[in-house]
Amino acid sequence: MKKMIFLFCVATTLCISTSFASVMDATVNNKKVMETFQKEFTEAKNVEWFSDEKAKSYTANFTIRESKVTAHFDNDGNLLNTSRYLTESQLPLAVTNRLAKKYKGQHIENIVEYQANGEFTYYVTVKSDDKTYTIVKATPEGWLSVYNKFQQAE
Repeated sequence: MKKMIFLFCVATTLCISTSFASVMDATVNNKKVMETFQKEFTEAKNVEWFSDEKAKSYTANFTIRESKVTAHFDNDGNLLNTSRYLTESQLPLAVTNRLAKKYKGQHIENIVEYQANGEFTYYVTVKSDDKTYTIVKATPEGWLSVYNKFQQAE
C-alpha cells in the first residue's frame, strides 16, 4: 500500500512539473545547464540526469542533506522549478496549524514542496481512518485546497 501511495505521489509530482523523456546520464552536454546546477546545488549527491531532446529541457534528480530533490532546467540553463520531499517538521507553521485543524485525526503520509518562479507550494497527502487519501495543496501562508482525493482499493 505504501508503495502505491509513493508511486501516486511521484506521479503527481511529475504531473505538476515539466515532463521529460527517459534519457538518463551522469551529466548533460549543455555547459549552461551544468554551470547553473553546480552554482545552485553545490551539495548535490547521487545526481541522475534526464534530457528531452525535443523540448530541449533537462531534469536532475539528486539528494541534498538526505532530501530527495528534482530540478528542471531549460536549454539556456535557467532553473525552471524544483520539488523535494519534506518531513512534517519542515512545513511552515501556518500550514501545519491549518492542516491540524482541517484534517484533525488524519495521518500525513508524505509532503512534496514545489518551487517555481520564486513561489513555494506544498502538496500534502493525508489519510483518514476510512482509507481515503486527500492530496492537499497549501501555500506558505496556510491556504489549503484539495488537489486530489481517492479511496484505497479493497
